[in-house]
Formats: sequence, C-alpha cells, structure tokens
Amino acid sequence: MPLYKKFFLPLLFLPFFLSAGCSATPPSGPLAPLDQQLQQILKEEYDYKNALVTAAGKTLWIYLPGERELFEYKVKDPQEGVPRKFSVLYADGFYTKDMFVIEYDIVRSTKAGEDKGLSSSYSEEFNKEYRNAFNAVSRTYLDSEGPEFFILVNADTKTGTKVTNTFCLEDIKEYQAGAMPQEEFLQRVLTESRGGKQIINDTTGGHLDISEMTWREFLLEQMINRINFKYGQSDFPPGDDAENEILKLATITLQYYDFTDFLYIKLHDLRAGTVRMFGQADLPQAE
Repeated sequence: MPLYKKFFLPLLFLPFFLSAGCSATPPSGPLAPLDQQLQQILKEEYDYKNALVTAAGKTLWIYLPGERELFEYKVKDPQEGVPRKFSVLYADGFYTKDMFVIEYDIVRSTKAGEDKGLSSSYSEEFNKEYRNAFNAVSRTYLDSEGPEFFILVNADTKTGTKVTNTFCLEDIKEYQAGAMPQEEFLQRVLTESRGGKQIINDTTGGHLDISEMTWREFLLEQMINRINFKYGQSDFPPGDDAENEILKLATITLQYYDFTDFLYIKLHDLRAGTVRMFGQADLPQAE
C-alpha cells in the first residue's frame, strides 16, 4: 500500500438533534475527476462497495449504507454528566430578509434525576468508518480545489438510523494543517442523528434529499451548534446573560469566515418574550 501523509482524525461527540436544511439544487450529473477518485478510494481501499458520491452544486454528498450498529451504550465515566448551571430547552433559527434569526429558551438547571450509570456513544465500527471517510476526503482534496461542503451520511440500513456530518473544506484544510484546535473544529462540523423507516434497506440513497448547502444555512446551523456546545459540553461555561452569550457565539461564527452578506442578527428570547436586533456595527469583535 502506498504511503500517505499523516492526517489528524477528529473524534465525534453525540450532538443535539439539528434541523439542518439545504437549498433545492439537483444533482450535478457526472462526477469531477477528484470526486471520482474519492469514490474509488472508498470502494476499493476501504471496501465500502455501496459507497455513493453525488455532487449538488458546490456540495458533495457521500452516502455509506450498511448493516451495522451506529450507536451503543456504555458505563458512564465518572467525569461525564457534570451538572450545568443552565439548560437549553430550545435553540433554532432561520434566515430571512437579510438577517439571521435565532430563537432560544434557556433556563437555570434544576435538580437532575437519578443517574442510571449509562451513556450513549458512537459504536467502534461507526467511528472507524467515519475516520476512513474523513481520511479519504483529506487525501483527495487537501492540496486541491474541491467542493465547498461535504455531507457524509452513514446509514444503518437494518435498523433505519443514520448520522449526517457536514464539513467545510477550508475547515478541514486548516484543521489538518494544525492551525485549528479539535474543539473548535468540532463546533464547525454539523452533526445530526435521525431514524426512519425509509432508511431501512436503502442502499442507493433514495431517501436522501440531495441538495446544495449554502453559506447562510451552514453558518446558521453552526451558530446553533455553538450554542448547544457552549451550554452543554464546553469546559468554559457561559455567563448569566444568555443574550450576550448567544450574540457573541453568532458573531464569532460570522467573523471566522469573514461573512458580511447580511444586515442584522435578530435574537428572540422565547421565555422572556424579548426581541433584539443587532446591525453589523453593533456586533462585538471576536476575541
């Protein structure tokens, strides 16, 4: 087997369920040479015979179906489940009329129920498959131009469950160059777990809504991802002012990508019933 440069392979964490959406762009027809190379690596080197690679505009979809468990239960580590000061009951958003709108309901945490000593995680087989796919993408596009986004779908066609990860190519390149910490990279990856009868026996990706990811969609979902991570998993807990915390998280998302094609960020605190609008001049500078 030929030698390749060593790649950093990020570990995944089980995410909150996200309602990711893409613009309605149909598949783009024949694959570009690098996309064909990726599909060949997945099928021939990693033996994923049913691997399907499909382009939709500047988004490349990778479908890896098979009959294997994606999730498993394990005994909880004593460090898991550290009590949090706040809980995110709801966080979602949309883009309309030149503004990002984020709706949220964040409350102070109350006493937790009895700890059963179990936690859910990804299976070893899924983690291996994810690492192989991430490695294949890195090898194929690290030194080349490619799609702006990759959407990797690992589906268990026996139980009808799937895990979808959306990556930005520039994030992958920066991470692989050692210029981005793993925790930051994980906040930029959009991860969603779902289940449905339409996934069962679907070896061709027929249930997928193959479409193009836009920058506005990607950035909005990343804002929600950062909110959930900050309040649920970060080693640096949020302050008491939820509006200020969310505004900072939304701002750094946009500033990291130098995205300025918007006019406002609108924050809607569902519990307090307050709505605040922030123009670009009102946004804090990224730290």
